[in-house]
Formats: sequence, structure tokens, C-alpha cells
Amino acid sequence: MAEKVAWEYAEKHGLDIVTINPSTCLGPLLQPTLNASSAVLQQILQGSRDSHEYHWLGCVHVRDVAAAHMLLLETPSASGRHLCTNGIYQFIYV
Repeated sequence: MAEKVAWEYAEKHGLDIVTINPSTCLGPLLQPTLNASSAVLQQILQGSRDSHEYHWLGCVHVRDVAAAHMLLLETPSASGRHLCTNGIYQFIYV
């Protein structure tokens, strides 16, 4: 929703913006409790594969997302929407 509003604002005011849409971000936590993404990974690592056997997960390390932000910030010709993922994995193989 926020991205949609940003694009509408940019179009209305003649701005060129760049957005990054990361897949599930994994990496060091800033807070003392697990977030939703890390909780799913923890369940998988603890052997809970009941309902996840045929589900897929796109993952990217949070530091790679930060690097993508910096790359786009430092690239004057950058424009548009960008997906940021390291790959897509089936839960059964994680």
C-alpha cells in the first residue's frame, strides 16, 4: 500500500523513484524476539515439516537488501521497481 501511494505521488509530481521489493528477509535480528520470517525458519530447522512440505520460500539476507539499497542510491540511472532475492527454496529441501 505504501509503495502504491509513493508511485501515485511520484507520477502526480513528476518524480522518478526507485523501489526495492525484497523476498523474505533473513539475518541478524534487531529486536530480542523472533519476527515472522525468522519464526518460520526456526520451525523448519526444528523439524516441523508437517504443512510446509510443498511450500516455497523466497529468501534474501538482510545485508544483501541493504547493499541493493546502496547500489540503487549510488546509481544515477536507477529507476523503477526492483525485486531482491537470493533464490527460491522448497521447504522440504531447507
